[in-house]
Amino acid sequence: MPHKFVVGQIVDLLHRPLRAAAAGEYEIRHLMPAASDGHSEDPSYRIKSTDEKHERVVGESELVLSARQHDVFSFADDAAIASASLAQASKSPRPSTPSPVQILAIRSRITRKLAASRTPPPGRLH
Repeated sequence: MPHKFVVGQIVDLLHRPLRAAAAGEYEIRHLMPAASDGHSEDPSYRIKSTDEKHERVVGESELVLSARQHDVFSFADDAAIASASLAQASKSPRPSTPSPVQILAIRSRITRKLAASRTPPPGRLH
C-alpha cells in the first residue's frame, strides 16, 4: 500500500485514550513499511512534535493532514529540492547549485501544491 503523506509534511496525530502524546502538529520524518506482524497493511511513519524530544512511530490511520498552512521546508531543504528539480528537468547527471531566485520559485510551487492538495479534516473549519 503506498504512503499517503510525504517526508516534511505537517500532520495531526489522532487522539487515543491510552496514549500520552503532545497535542498539536507533527512533522513526517521518515516513511516506514507496514507492520510485519501481518495484522495490518497500514503504512507506518516516524513523526516528531516540536513539543517532544523523541520521535514516534504511528500507522497512517492515526494521522490526518494539518489544517494550518505551514512552510515546512528549511532553506537547506529548499536547496536540496531545487537541485534535484533542476537536475531532473535538465537530465543532468550532476545537479548544479540553484540560485536563490530559483530556490524561491521552486519553494513557492511546492507550497502552492501542498496547499492545493490539502483538504480539511472532518469536523474542522477552514
